[in-house]
Amino acid sequence: VYIATPSDLNIFDQLNMLGKQNYITDFWKRRDSNAATPENEFKTEHYRRIAYANFNFSRTSDSNDGWNSDMGRVYIRYGEPSEIERHPSTRGEEPWEKWNYNEIQGGVYFIFVDQDGYGVYRLVHSTMTGELQDDSWEEKIKNQESYDN
Repeated sequence: VYIATPSDLNIFDQLNMLGKQNYITDFWKRRDSNAATPENEFKTEHYRRIAYANFNFSRTSDSNDGWNSDMGRVYIRYGEPSEIERHPSTRGEEPWEKWNYNEIQGGVYFIFVDQDGYGVYRLVHSTMTGELQDDSWEEKIKNQESYDN
């Protein structure tokens, strides 16, 4: 769902079962980074990223839903960040992370905040084209305590 284009999804939805099976085969073949090998490296890497996201970003150890989190989606689409800045909770701020990707669009970043305190970080801002952009993201990392004092 994170790598298919809207056009891919539209075509897929209009096919019968056999057409869908063939389309999926062609979908992965078109993305194979090295057609000379029997393994589809792109597909292998994609499923590795999903497994990583499920292991590291799921709500619970049993939920296996990390692929569906904001951090999971970004990890699956863009891979391992070049650098991660982790900011634990402080008296004035919620826990937050900044993921830097130095090799994409000349350098982009993603800001994730754990606003609920349950370890589920949500994307609040990015400099990546086509991603959520909110120049007031720093307001979202302020916790309630900072407003009470």
